[in-house]
Amino acid sequence: MPYPHHRRTIHKLRTAFSGEWRGEKSAVLRPALTTAENAREWQELWQATFSHLQPLPACPKLPEGKMAIGIFAGATTDPLAISVSGITSSGGTTTIDYQMTPREAFSEMQRAPYLLKFIDKTADKIVFRRASAPAAPAQRPPVPA
Repeated sequence: MPYPHHRRTIHKLRTAFSGEWRGEKSAVLRPALTTAENAREWQELWQATFSHLQPLPACPKLPEGKMAIGIFAGATTDPLAISVSGITSSGGTTTIDYQMTPREAFSEMQRAPYLLKFIDKTADKIVFRRASAPAAPAQRPPVPA
């Protein structure tokens, strides 16, 4: 029986179809930047991302004319929000600009932040470019005992 919070996660994955999925916990524990250009690669990427959930959430269909990208921060205790800030194409290269922005943490739990996103399919070489992260948010002062 899955944990109750897994049911909520699975429900969100099935009902909030937007072509983009992000979160703090994936099964990918090493930093990675990847692409999936066809349905088989997309299913493999989905399974690699969510293999820690039981049952495994159903994989959405890769839309016609789309490919998927995956950005993984790897195992960390740092809370990070991953986002794509731009996609540009020039001279046979498509550049994916992304950010990993620190967020305020309420615990020191283990995380593995991720972002999966559908983008327009291209035959270009894909290059990922990480933007400089802004300063970390201010931490709350410790509460006196």
